[in-house]
Amino acid sequence: MPAAGTWCFRCASHWMNSLTKLFCPCLKASFDEQLTFIREIFSLHRKLRSNPRPAGCARRACQPETIHRLLLRRKLVPKISNFFGGGSSVQSYDATVQHYQSDDTVHDTVSASQLGLHRYQGIGVTVSSGTMEKLADATWANRVAKSAIPSGAGNQRAEIINSGGESWARMYLADQKYSGGGSTGALKRAQKFQGGNCAVHAAVAAAALQSRGVNYPVNRVRMQLPDGDSHEFVLLGDRRESGDRNTVVVDPWPTHPSACTLDQAVLHDATKGAHHVVAQFLDSSNYRSEIYRSSIGSADVQRLSRIEVLGTAELEKKLGKSRLPGVGTQDLVSHALNDTNFGQFDVRVATDPSTYYKDDSGSGWQTFDPVLRR
Repeated sequence: MPAAGTWCFRCASHWMNSLTKLFCPCLKASFDEQLTFIREIFSLHRKLRSNPRPAGCARRACQPETIHRLLLRRKLVPKISNFFGGGSSVQSYDATVQHYQSDDTVHDTVSASQLGLHRYQGIGVTVSSGTMEKLADATWANRVAKSAIPSGAGNQRAEIINSGGESWARMYLADQKYSGGGSTGALKRAQKFQGGNCAVHAAVAAAALQSRGVNYPVNRVRMQLPDGDSHEFVLLGDRRESGDRNTVVVDPWPTHPSACTLDQAVLHDATKGAHHVVAQFLDSSNYRSEIYRSSIGSADVQRLSRIEVLGTAELEKKLGKSRLPGVGTQDLVSHALNDTNFGQFDVRVATDPSTYYKDDSGSGWQTFDPVLRR
């Protein structure tokens, strides 16, 4: 490899053509050789100045000044960047593929009292074979949501404490950047900040199910709760046709989400000791609710396959700019727990996770409460 002081247009062209060979694993070029090459290229790209050869002078010395900027900018530098996934420093992942897999279940690993339940009931519910498919799809959608928002909901008390305030910080900063905007805004919050409340979790679940191409209705639900709060989640199927026993709830917002049928859906708030039966709220004339068909554009659905990691350092920087305490500090946790702008909840489960299901053809009993995070 020529030294930095001997580069010319011809040398650069040669190394441009040889770049693939340099990084080819078959030739076993050392990491030091590769690193030296990259350093020289970027050093020249930064420091190069124009110094044209005077008229009449022979073309002899190979000087770095004679390398044309356009060759570096348009040819060499992009070629190097391509070896590292394109030149963008933002790490991304596909939440529909990369999510936590475990054979452990919530009801086997977490005590009922930790979830705000008196005890596990372990009841059995018989459903149609199509409903078993919906329960499986709902479980997958819950996995996707927890992959996209791994620190949990920012307005859930247990998540705030367990994450050192990170879940709230991500939700708050995401809302500052992308407030409103319906499903597009909600999915941007998940994609760019990995944070959000129940509306963001519901949007992620709905988008995931659309990407899966399920062959039954995917409906969004917005439901009023006591004290003026509201909640959003997803229903699979039309309860007017299937009934509550064969309509499935997808609600990844609780700390430990489990797929369940609508007749088994109860929001258990561990701090308030409240147990809200979802179907009763949907039917009550005292509480407003709306159910509408989910329709998310393909561009927004694809955001789940390009979750852009907001790392801790960048998150801390954004908190500092907002004059907020750092993640993991008691000051941030206290600040988050005192914030009521997004509602304050402690819903750790939205059903009894020990509920068993089987279809009416007689297949074996199973629960839908896998542990979704480490």
